Parts: sequence; structure tokens; C-alpha cells
Amino acid sequence: MREVKDPEAWLANLLEVNGYTDGYINGDRYICLSQFIFTIGIIEGRVGDDYGYSRRWCYIPPLAKPALEEWKGRDFEGEPVGYTRAI
Repeated sequence: MREVKDPEAWLANLLEVNGYTDGYINGDRYICLSQFIFTIGIIEGRVGDDYGYSRRWCYIPPLAKPALEEWKGRDFEGEPVGYTRAI
């Protein structure tokens, strides 16, 4: 993991390169949406980790963004709700 001087710029690049959407920085973590074959995942990782993420919660597509917004409303405390599977 590398040191990041501008987390917002780093996140914008991560979203673009990986096709992620709806990204947020929360302290030393990033949180965003990632499309998979049958689900959309809320993924969480460490800022500066260009190669992976720490956790993923899978949702049927219409429920992912509302779950992300609900979690954001709780300042990303705990974990998101309503997922079908956590990895």
C-alpha cells in the first residue's frame, strides 16, 4: 500500500480504472459500488491499496445504491444492511 497525498484524486482514478461508481473516502478507507456478473457489491478498502479491497457486501442491483446511501447516512458506522452475502 502506498502513501496517498490526495485521497480524492486517488479515489477518482480508482473509480475510473476499475469501473467502480459512487465512491466515498471515510478516513483511511474508500467505499464504493462495483458491478459483478449477477450482483452489485459495496466494497471497502484502504486508501492507497491499488490492488484489492478488504470487504464486500453483495446486493441485487436495485438495492445496492440505496444501501450505500443508508450506510453513508450513518457515517459508515458498522456495516451496510440488507446484503445477500458478505465476503
